[in-house]
Amino acid sequence: MKSIKSIRELELMKDNLNYKVLHLEEKLKGHSEEAISAVTHQLKEIAFEAGMKIILKLFFRNRENEKESK
Repeated sequence: MKSIKSIRELELMKDNLNYKVLHLEEKLKGHSEEAISAVTHQLKEIAFEAGMKIILKLFFRNRENEKESK
């Protein structure tokens, strides 16, 4: 680490670190939003597939019952 020559240089380093922290927080926020969006999309697909399977089972079960009763 380099030596600090003045208070102004120390303040500039502090400001630079604060900027880097804010930048990394924004980056983390973006990645978190992407991850949550991906998980939400996956859950929607799973729910849709499960719902379709249930509906199709009920539909075909009713058809089989109608054929058996005839």
